[in-house]
Amino acid sequence: MLKLLYAPTAAGTKALIALEELQVEYLSQPINVFKKMQFLESYKNIIPTAKIPALIDNGKVIFESGAILYYLANMYGKLLPKHNEAEALSWFMWEQGELSPKFVQHYRAKMQNPDNATMHASIEGNLKNLLATFNTHLQGKDYVAKEFSIADISIYGWLKYYVSGDKIPNLINNLDNVANWLATMDNRDSIKKLTPQAKTFDWNAEITEAELSAFLNK
Repeated sequence: MLKLLYAPTAAGTKALIALEELQVEYLSQPINVFKKMQFLESYKNIIPTAKIPALIDNGKVIFESGAILYYLANMYGKLLPKHNEAEALSWFMWEQGELSPKFVQHYRAKMQNPDNATMHASIEGNLKNLLATFNTHLQGKDYVAKEFSIADISIYGWLKYYVSGDKIPNLINNLDNVANWLATMDNRDSIKKLTPQAKTFDWNAEITEAELSAFLNK
């Protein structure tokens, strides 16, 4: 059975959404990154980057959220529509190479350089330009590649995190296509199921080496 190690972060929710969309059985183990549980030896032994999420499939370890999404899509032959595969993959890689790194850059800038307004404004301007491009692409579409795909899941994570917390004021103002796409995503059964789970995640919880080892050896 598939085993997922995760936290309900912007990146960590991507694999959860995909697994729920696929309606496959899986075991999950929360890894509280705020408590640095990802640095437990049993975790680092199989995940060299000590990051979440990670997926284990019969001993095979897949890490990085994008790699997990692509692996699952190929494994089950879903979430990557064949007649629009090029479009889905292009926007999937756009999120991996352009959008997500800018969100991460902004998050770190706010944490590490909270008073550097010039830096923040520059990153925010870049993000708004990227989202304006995305808004244009979404004209007349419910989903990124017409059908729901890993591109939608991938883009949703960080964007929803920022919009729901209003972490950049006016981030999607006047981007009606983006706002409509977010609403469509919010209404999917997989996301509605996982939203309460994310909200009630215990950020004070810790696990022991023995507990994590037991999960990994199931």
